[in-house]
Amino acid sequence: MDRAPTSSGARRLRPEIVILVLLILAVAAAWVSVYRAGSRTLTVTFFNVGQGDSALIQAPSGRTLLIDGGGEGHDYSGSSDVGERVIVPGMMVRGVKRLNGIVVTHGDDDHVNGLDRVVDQVPVEMVLDPLLPHPAAPYERLRALEEEHGIPLFKARLGQQFNFGKGIKAMVLHPGLVPIWGTAADANNNSVVLRLVYGKVSFLFTGDVETEGETSLCAAPCSRFPTTARTPRRRPTSFARCGPSWR
Repeated sequence: MDRAPTSSGARRLRPEIVILVLLILAVAAAWVSVYRAGSRTLTVTFFNVGQGDSALIQAPSGRTLLIDGGGEGHDYSGSSDVGERVIVPGMMVRGVKRLNGIVVTHGDDDHVNGLDRVVDQVPVEMVLDPLLPHPAAPYERLRALEEEHGIPLFKARLGQQFNFGKGIKAMVLHPGLVPIWGTAADANNNSVVLRLVYGKVSFLFTGDVETEGETSLCAAPCSRFPTTARTPRRRPTSFARCGPSWR
């Protein structure tokens, strides 16, 4: 006589179902921009992390860079679950099993909450960070994990460049050599600002830079205004007033 399916059989299927659901969610929880030049493809993925940021750059050379690992909101409760549930699975779906670098634009929780999971589960070659004092627990936990895993840590400064291979440039535009102090939000105003250029397409990743940081950035003879800008979410940006070199 045939037996009815048992509960143990159902249990054996659950891990597969869970993995499938996680992969579907990882694909859905991102906005992906793809730019091609011939057979070469640049992909920039913006993960949906609630309040905060996380963007993954994949160059045609295979080199990868993760900018921030927020965030707060949804049902993450400000915890590192955003790394476990969104960022790491999203990277795996896109075939990224190691990172050439991570850029921490600044130490606020909504930009670093998920990075502890990333550095714990994915090999990382280096981290770029403003390295300003920041007492928040998620940032301190991240710094401890970087030291534990022996990940080289570099202080961000104007003029640094990332090597993504021929035809793709990425340059740090901010902070300058002298940090901005005495503002209402020093951490925000010293955010790493990174410009990525690929042919006629460019991205500007701004962290949470505010008015004082924008003024300093606009005064630098650095580059033209980007075709895509990730600007601070909580208020209007003044980059449009930066003058002729930004237009």
